[in-house]
Amino acid sequence: MNKLLIFRTSQLALSAGMDDNGTMTEQRNGHWKCLSCGHVYDPGLGAPEDGIAPGTPFADLPAGWTCPECGTHKGNFAPIYGN
Repeated sequence: MNKLLIFRTSQLALSAGMDDNGTMTEQRNGHWKCLSCGHVYDPGLGAPEDGIAPGTPFADLPAGWTCPECGTHKGNFAPIYGN
């Protein structure tokens, strides 16, 4: 069972889960959901409208990137585990 921890900074959500051995792992390649409006960032699609190429992990998005739906900062996103 995965557990989720979110540590918030002003512009970045750092997340970690636990693998089956209880080792902490960072969520880099999964989907992230905006906690304000529900928009899901899919790294496989990127965000071409913002100049973000497909294959860009959420952690590699620019610090000033905002949700394309509601404009909230990237620190208001949480990882979706199991995708």
